[in-house]
Amino acid sequence: MVNKKGIMLKFLTTILLAIVIFAPACMVSSKFFRLSAQANDNFAEFVEKIDKLGNYGQQGEQSSFVLIKDKNTCIANLWSGSDYHERYTRCSSGQVEETWLGVGKSCQGKDCICLIKELSVTETDRKSSNCGSEKRVNEITPTKIACISVPDNYYIYGLSWRDWCRFGDDSRRTTMSMVKEGNKVYVCEAGNCDIPETPEKHLYKG
Repeated sequence: MVNKKGIMLKFLTTILLAIVIFAPACMVSSKFFRLSAQANDNFAEFVEKIDKLGNYGQQGEQSSFVLIKDKNTCIANLWSGSDYHERYTRCSSGQVEETWLGVGKSCQGKDCICLIKELSVTETDRKSSNCGSEKRVNEITPTKIACISVPDNYYIYGLSWRDWCRFGDDSRRTTMSMVKEGNKVYVCEAGNCDIPETPEKHLYKG
C-alpha cells in the first residue's frame, strides 16, 4: 500500500530545502540588478543636471551632483570634430596606458556623453609614452554602452578625466562639481577642479 503521508512529507521537505537554498541567491541577484539600475538612472540624472546648467545657468553658476558608478564602468565625454570617437588615450594611475577604441560609434560624430557599462581589455606588447613615462598599452573596447547627445549651444569640458571611471576598490559615489563659463560646462570631481587658464578649444563650438 502506498504511504501517502510519507510521500507528502518528502515532497514538502524538498520544497522547503529548495526555498532555503535558492531564496538567498535570488536576493543577491535582485540586489545586483537593482544596483546596476540605480547607476544607470543616476547617469541620466547626471546628464540632465549638466544640461540644465548648460541651457539655463548664469555665467559662473555652480552646481554639484553625487555620481554613482558601478565597478568596472566609465563615463566618456566626446566632442564632435575630434578623433576621440574612434580612439583616445586615457592615462591611468598605474603602469598601463589605455587606448580606448570605438567609444563614440553611436554618436554619429556629434558631441555626446556615454556610460560604458561593460568593456573588454586586451593586453598588448606595445609600449607608449603618451602619458609621460613609457608604459605598456592595453586596448579597451566597450561592449555595452549608452550615449546621450549634447546640444549644440554648449559643450561639456571634463576635468580630471581619470576620476570619471571606477576600477578596483574605488568609491562607488563621487561628488562632482560643475560650473558654467561661457558656452562651456566644466565638470570635475569636487576638490579637483583646476580650470585651465587657456582651455582646449572645441573645434566647432570654440
